[in-house]
Amino acid sequence: MALPNIAESPAPTRLAYKGGMTMSKKERRELNRIFSPLIRPARIPATRRAKWRLVKKWFNRYEKQTLIGRTVIVATKGGKQIATRITNVKIEKAGGYRRNYLFTSRP
Repeated sequence: MALPNIAESPAPTRLAYKGGMTMSKKERRELNRIFSPLIRPARIPATRRAKWRLVKKWFNRYEKQTLIGRTVIVATKGGKQIATRITNVKIEKAGGYRRNYLFTSRP
């Protein structure tokens, strides 16, 4: 028996899976908190503008821990890319509704 010609055989196809799930409102809320954690307390509406001292407080309480320890790729002016790990984050005003994040990282 002859071996099959590999060049003429079709390329392997990727496997794709589809699934569905039914969950309660409480389960959906918990899953949402995992994928997009709070950046301000749940009782404060997201559309209302908050004072800077509260924005800074909420950043330190909720967001800072999620950013520390993440890996970031830094590009130098020469085009070289270096993977670094964030060790510290600070926040400062940038005018209007904007803010600057100051990262300290280590390769």
